[in-house]
Amino acid sequence: MKENELATLLEELLDLAELHPRSNLNFCMMGGMHELMAIIFSHPSDKVRKLACSIFSSINQNNKEVQDFANKAGAINLVIQFHI
Repeated sequence: MKENELATLLEELLDLAELHPRSNLNFCMMGGMHELMAIIFSHPSDKVRKLACSIFSSINQNNKEVQDFANKAGAINLVIQFHI
C-alpha cells in the first residue's frame, strides 16, 4: 500500500476513534492494536508512524478498557519506556 493511501486510512481511523469510546475497544478486539503497533515500529514513513502514534494515544486516552487491553498486549509498558 502506498504511503498516502495508508495515511488517508489512518486519518479516517483517527476520526472514527474519536466518535465513540466503544469503537476503540472494538478496534482492539478485532486485532487493530497489534497492527497499529506493527505500523508504529516498522513502517518506513515518518508521517505514517506519527499518525499511528496519534491513534494509539487517542484510543487510550481516558478509556480504561482499552488501556487494560493495551497493557495486556505490552503496549503501555513500551510507552512508559519511551517517556523515560
